[in-house]
Amino acid sequence: MAPWKIHHYDAVASTQELALAEARRIVESTSNHTRPGTLVSVHVANRQTRGQGQYGRAWLSPMGGIYFSAVLDSPPPACEPLLPLAAGLAMARTLRRMGLEHIAVRWPNDVLAGKKKIAGVLCQSVTLAQRHAAVVGVGLNVNSQPASLGPQLQDFAASLLSVTGRWHDLKLLRERILNELAEWIRRVAEEGFDALAGELIAWDALGGSRVIVDTGGRSVAGRANGFGPDGALRIETPLGPVYAPSGTIRSVNGEKIRPER
Repeated sequence: MAPWKIHHYDAVASTQELALAEARRIVESTSNHTRPGTLVSVHVANRQTRGQGQYGRAWLSPMGGIYFSAVLDSPPPACEPLLPLAAGLAMARTLRRMGLEHIAVRWPNDVLAGKKKIAGVLCQSVTLAQRHAAVVGVGLNVNSQPASLGPQLQDFAASLLSVTGRWHDLKLLRERILNELAEWIRRVAEEGFDALAGELIAWDALGGSRVIVDTGGRSVAGRANGFGPDGALRIETPLGPVYAPSGTIRSVNGEKIRPER
């Protein structure tokens, strides 16, 4: 039996909101916390009415997907910027073990099947005095057709059903992802970026690609070339390397990666 608690809902506005509320209760508690970075609970929903993506974008969450937000107690501050990449690796490795090919992780928080997005990650944290907790939110398109996500996303999104042509056991797949995620969180908490470095090279969807990234209030154009020790994307520009600790990718090799808002 998994050591974390599962809260399962049929439909909620957002699992992220529920998990953040629990994270706030953790940091306000006076009880002893667990080992740093422990995954303590997971909020799971069959569907969401206000699913959340990066920078306030909506994450459409129809029936047939995997939507959960995992609560971590006291992750080391240095590992928090690495959590989106760790979660992406956890999903990518799980999908590869299922026999899927052409799976990759796209900085900062996407998992791709071919060129199309199949999953996304949203990480947030809550801090009070010396106590903090983090939430890792995951959305994976499984037994749905891209058409169910709306006409704007059909050219940019995929699902396991559309890629493999068959249905998948949501509970079993979620358990496998959570087990992999817990292991990567443990490794990152103990080893930092060193735990991810080799894996990121192997799974990197952007390596060598021409990118335009909005980061820190400006746009940076150049060639993606690996990562910094804090998980920042390294972009080679005519003026030298630029490291983007966070941001939004506008295009890859001249192609848009999401519809216009």
